[in-house]
Amino acid sequence: MKIWRNEPDDMYKLRDLNEADIKQAEQFFSVKLPKEYIDILRVQNGGLIIYNAFPTTFETSWDDDSVYIDHIMGIGQKYGILENNHYLNEWDMPKGLILISGDGHSWIAFDYRNTKKNPEVVYVDNEEEKIFTLASSFKEFLSKLYLDEDKTPTGYEDLTVSKEEMEKHIKENNIENIVESIDILAQNLSTDIEWFSKKLLELSKHENNDVRVSVASSTLYLLQIGELDANQEIVKQLFISIKADSNDDVNYYAQEIKDELATK
Repeated sequence: MKIWRNEPDDMYKLRDLNEADIKQAEQFFSVKLPKEYIDILRVQNGGLIIYNAFPTTFETSWDDDSVYIDHIMGIGQKYGILENNHYLNEWDMPKGLILISGDGHSWIAFDYRNTKKNPEVVYVDNEEEKIFTLASSFKEFLSKLYLDEDKTPTGYEDLTVSKEEMEKHIKENNIENIVESIDILAQNLSTDIEWFSKKLLELSKHENNDVRVSVASSTLYLLQIGELDANQEIVKQLFISIKADSNDDVNYYAQEIKDELATK
């Protein structure tokens, strides 16, 4: 099945998948991932898709009878399913879901709450605190995706954050807005990377776990796309700070950052 878009700056497209990655993910979640999911990831490990909608029998924030979807996450950390537990905790979602697409306010996920294999695909509405079944399997889910050319998405992916806004969030210690600002600015290729990397270093010592996890994951992502190549001293200080963190999730990123640095 052809599903992936060919976009040069696709932040959801991860490095090529190998058998060790699949095994690691299934051991990490203690589940069997759907065959059809693995099949499309063998072609491309996550990314933007050529569709933008899935039909529903209920109203969503995007439409009366469909849910918006423009990407499917692959196996990996930043923008991959291995970042799953961070988002479950951040948005207070039930354990047993594996998120494969979404923006925080709503998600599409594999539902493993009552099974270890052959999960249903569900829609998680965090604003309404409801979970709806979309398809009995990922195979069915893929077969019903379609392109609605009359609609354009609105929501998290359209947000922007200025330097002044982020500085204000930091000054007010607004945790949710700090985390959101980090995530948005890390994705924005027009971000002043010198200023932003200094903010990441400052926030790497923040008292809140979610802030430090976001700093660590964004640092890894920026290293992977080469945005921090000219800031070696900041990278060194960031790595030291992240490596010294006592939080398990931050520690995980520290090892990934170490591995990434070894390739440069």
